[in-house]
Amino acid sequence: MRAQIAFSLACLTLATAAVAEESGPPSPPGPTYLPAAVSLSGSAFTYPNGNVVQGGINDGSVYTFGAGAGTPYAGGIVSWGNSGSLAQLQLTLTPDASAFASTTQSTAGRSSAGSALGYRVLLVANDSKAAADIAARIDNGDALANVSGHWNLGATGYGYSSVQAVTSANVPNANLQTAAYHQCGSYGHLADASTPGCGGGSFSLAMHFVSTAAMVGGNALSFVSSVSLYANADSGIANGLLTYPGSATAFIDPTITLVSGLNAHLIVGDNGSVANPVPEPSTWALMVGGLVGLLAWRRRAAR
Repeated sequence: MRAQIAFSLACLTLATAAVAEESGPPSPPGPTYLPAAVSLSGSAFTYPNGNVVQGGINDGSVYTFGAGAGTPYAGGIVSWGNSGSLAQLQLTLTPDASAFASTTQSTAGRSSAGSALGYRVLLVANDSKAAADIAARIDNGDALANVSGHWNLGATGYGYSSVQAVTSANVPNANLQTAAYHQCGSYGHLADASTPGCGGGSFSLAMHFVSTAAMVGGNALSFVSSVSLYANADSGIANGLLTYPGSATAFIDPTITLVSGLNAHLIVGDNGSVANPVPEPSTWALMVGGLVGLLAWRRRAAR
């Protein structure tokens, strides 16, 4: 019996070695890219006149499925549906970054809107001495900027809303990440006093950076971080046969402030670039998709 076991183990060892020899050494990690300068995306869902309309914003372009069409996007509010079932989105970067979502449901069904704005923030040292100082601060774990802003949430009837702001430095792994999240609702557990509730408030997040020297498109003088904003609003219920009227609004905006003593300047979004950076589309797609999924899970949990 022991001989059989030993023989089996020997065969398994040989087979494993053969597979390892065929597969060869592991592939080296691929290059790291600077994140895309700006990402504008959103989704909308309404039931106007009993019809289903789905749409959204993808890289600043409006798309629509079903009856009706979204209005052209040029930094303004985009609308789907009608006054009985309406979903609206707005995403802006200049002159001030903000994300906005709004829904109104006065007929049977549900309206839902969610927007996501992501943008790159470059910290560019004015000379090599300043770059060395910034690198030393990063090695020390210092935050080199602060993201602060305001949020406003509203909900009536069967409605709820949420906002989130995220800063991330280690692209694409997002190891140095800070976030602020608020939600509001007029029914269910969101109406409980233990939640932040509806109204307005402010947030403040520490902002970390990493060097772009080893990134495709980066250089020794530049350091990168990112800011992402999310606004979500939902009204009514998913059952399209019943009427549960409600409305919801969500708005959030940030301002970036550098810490004192830095001999450097900021380049926000697509207002400039360093060394013709090459964006990696999957970077923002993964982050936006993951966090929007998190908010969707929180909304479902709220019900």
